[in-house]
Amino acid sequence: MTEALKFPLPIGKLSEYLPHRPPAVWIDEVISVDKTGGRCLTEIKDAPYVNEGLLRPSSFIELIAQTYGFVHICQIILGLGEGLERPTKTYLVGIRGMQMNSDSQVSIGESIGIVVKNVGQLGPLVLVDGKVFNSEEKCLASGQIKIFAQ
Repeated sequence: MTEALKFPLPIGKLSEYLPHRPPAVWIDEVISVDKTGGRCLTEIKDAPYVNEGLLRPSSFIELIAQTYGFVHICQIILGLGEGLERPTKTYLVGIRGMQMNSDSQVSIGESIGIVVKNVGQLGPLVLVDGKVFNSEEKCLASGQIKIFAQ
């Protein structure tokens, strides 16, 4: 896929680039991408990351990580940034400063937005700030993840 991407971009258009397959894919579409990060959107479904009809709070971490993965692939396809390459191995290796609001409960059927920003890189280690918002743009969770991508 070398042609320009049109946003919003359904995740199915990127399936050849990432190893995740449903039901392990939790993101529905990429909304926007720029040189430093991007935004994805998903609707919460009845899946293993839901408990008693509510999104498990720990799932915010995986949503941020998957958003980074899909945004990063779009950045590579669009040629945003120098030296970006498609990684063959990618692992979540750290979490720092993760905060969840006391009223951050999300129910099945609700849509949430996830924003990521690449804030640093040292070799194969990438630091990513992430935030998760509800449909009213209220921040539900935020934190920094460390990704190993090679």
